[in-house]
Amino acid sequence: MNSSISHKIRGSRASYVARDFFTNSAHYAIANILLEMLSEGPRAYLLSPDPYAILLSALAQAYFLGTMQFREQRYYLLGNLIGPALYTLFEFFIDGMVFVATPNHIGYWLFALAIGALQQARASLPERLSGLWIVLENLARTYILVAGYWMFEARTEVADHSLAGFFSNASHVYVFLAVNLIALLIGLANVQAHRYLLILRDMAAELQRYSEWLLGARLLEQAVSDPAAMSLKRQYRAVVFADIRGFTGWSESMPPEQVVAMLNCYFELAEEAWRDISIIKAKFTGDEVMIVFDSAVDAVRVARRLNLSTRAQLAAHGLSVGIGIHSGPLVEGLMGSHEMKGYDVVGDTVNTAKRICDSAVGGEILISRDACLDLPLGEAEEQAQQIPLKGKQVPLDVFRLVLAPSASGL
Repeated sequence: MNSSISHKIRGSRASYVARDFFTNSAHYAIANILLEMLSEGPRAYLLSPDPYAILLSALAQAYFLGTMQFREQRYYLLGNLIGPALYTLFEFFIDGMVFVATPNHIGYWLFALAIGALQQARASLPERLSGLWIVLENLARTYILVAGYWMFEARTEVADHSLAGFFSNASHVYVFLAVNLIALLIGLANVQAHRYLLILRDMAAELQRYSEWLLGARLLEQAVSDPAAMSLKRQYRAVVFADIRGFTGWSESMPPEQVVAMLNCYFELAEEAWRDISIIKAKFTGDEVMIVFDSAVDAVRVARRLNLSTRAQLAAHGLSVGIGIHSGPLVEGLMGSHEMKGYDVVGDTVNTAKRICDSAVGGEILISRDACLDLPLGEAEEQAQQIPLKGKQVPLDVFRLVLAPSASGL
């Protein structure tokens, strides 16, 4: 998957870290800060290191969990214990065992264990069963609020501090039930949102694959990064045409399924020839391959590879490939009607490359003088041959490419 496209579909590591912080790691930290700030007084509490210690612990946890999810790893239970572990370690050196015995600090560990266990269970189960665990996780998070409310009243009120005493108050029961019902609704909404997100990601991956088939990986990357890159513009390019010799007569006597199977195999081999080389565009039309390059050097390298890699496969059917190469100016970009467009190249350079290909016999690579000017000496035979071009009065000088690469490494 291309880098910028992957970044847009999946998001960056920073986005995963931020999402975990706001949707997971910061929840108990914020609740604890509010509890202690209201209990001790804002000024005294904010001047102490406690709120900053728990926030930094939550950030460290979010960094681990976000990075883990970005890398598609599954250490949810371990990751959710990072926040309470760091906060406990920090506070232990300040308050000692008094800190460990404080209810809200024990609660940090309990909620981290519960939420981490739910996330771990969800990750280990099939995707179709994830909805239940999303709802349970949302319910668990609501108990952070309920527990904080109970602990705050236990600190500030002289009434019964037990859970039974807390729930003997009708207003507390109302808050508890309301929060749970809202959490249930939010959980169900999150289940729907999660399912739609998966659908959209799968659809985006499919659309990317189809777009790469039509445009190629390089053009698609450019289109996503800068839509203006698809506009029509004049460029100097090297164009390669490869055409199967004897294909028409062979295909007449073959079932269409066998013809398609042979062509698909041929196109697979042809594509391998430029897999590690950056191309502008490749197009398959019938038994013809057109490839557009930045330079004639790359064009020659791919032409040689294509000729060699397809030779045995075509020979098995009594066929061969002829190849033509030409360099020159052309216009490239999106072309077509208002409803249908495609990225293509147009110009005399393209037509000339096609005519050169038509003149090449099976197993031969012909290259124009213009394309030869961009190559090291010795890559083509010195003796030129002239070929007539339809619609032109002056024949074109072409050279037969030396099939074995020279010391230049082409």
